[in-house]
Amino acid sequence: MVQGEPRMKDKKGLVISLSTMLIFIVVVWFAAFYSGKVERQEQSILESFAIEKAGFVADDIIWDVNQMLGTGQDINKGPNNTTIRLNDKIPADTNKMQLIDYNAFVDGNYARMQNASIKLNFEKLVDGKTEMIFNNGLQYEYAYNKDQNFVLFRKGNGSNTGAESYDINLFVRGARLDTATAWNCDANQDVNVSLRYSDSYGESTQTLGCEQNPSLIYTYTFTFQEIEGSLTATFGSVDGNINAVKIRNRIQNPNIEVFTSIQAQLPSTSEELEWFYNADLNYAQEDVNLNRKILLGKA
Repeated sequence: MVQGEPRMKDKKGLVISLSTMLIFIVVVWFAAFYSGKVERQEQSILESFAIEKAGFVADDIIWDVNQMLGTGQDINKGPNNTTIRLNDKIPADTNKMQLIDYNAFVDGNYARMQNASIKLNFEKLVDGKTEMIFNNGLQYEYAYNKDQNFVLFRKGNGSNTGAESYDINLFVRGARLDTATAWNCDANQDVNVSLRYSDSYGESTQTLGCEQNPSLIYTYTFTFQEIEGSLTATFGSVDGNINAVKIRNRIQNPNIEVFTSIQAQLPSTSEELEWFYNADLNYAQEDVNLNRKILLGKA
C-alpha cells in the first residue's frame, strides 16, 4: 500500500492539472468571446451614432434654411380633408440671397466642425424665386427679385390644384386703403373662395363664401392713399394654372409690409403628404451617406 501512494498522488496531480488547464482554456475563450462581443457592440453603437449624427446635422441645416426663407407652414391631413396654410411676408425680412453665404459656410467651416463632407445645392432657391414642392405635385413659389414680388400656389404642368375652397388673408402695414375691386361671385361654381383685407389703419374689407370658377380668372386690386402701386390677389386661371392663387405686391415703397396667408382645403388621399424646398442636401462621413431634399414635414 505504501508503494502505491505516489502513483495515486501522480494521478490526482494529473487530474488537477488537466482541470486547471481546462478552466484556463474556458476562461480565455470566454474572455475572447466577451471582448469580441464588446467590440462588436461598440462598432454597432458607433455606426448607429454616425447615422443619428447625420440626421441631427440635416435637421439643423433644414431649420436654418427654413428660418432664412421665412415661409410659415401649417399643414394638417384629416380623414376627409387636408388643409394647407402658407404664410409669408412681401418683401421678406431676410434677403433670400443670404442662402449663398450660408451655403459657403456649411461647405467650409460647418463641414470641418462636423469632420464630414456637406454639400448643398441651392440653385433653385437663389435664382430669384424660392420653391416649396409637395409630393402630390402642388407647388408654392415666392418671387423676390425687385421686378417680381409675389407668392403663387399652384400645381405643376398647369393642372388643377384640386382645392375645394380657399381662405385668403391680406394685411398691410404702413399704408391706408384707398380703393378695392368689387367682388365678383358666380353661382353654382366649384370652389368656395373667401378674401379678407385689413391694414394697420383699421381699414378692412372681406367677402365670405363666394363661389368661383377655377378655370376663369378673378383679379382683385387694392390701391392706397398717397402711395403709388397696388396689391393684387388673383384666383382661378393664373399664369396657365387652374385653380391657383397669386398675390402680387406692386406697392412702390419697400418699407410697406404685406403679410399674406393662403389656406387651401383639398380632399385627403391615402398617400402620405410630404413637402420640401427645391434644394438638395448631401452629407458624407466615413461609411454614412445621406442624400435628400430639404424636407420640411410629413402628414
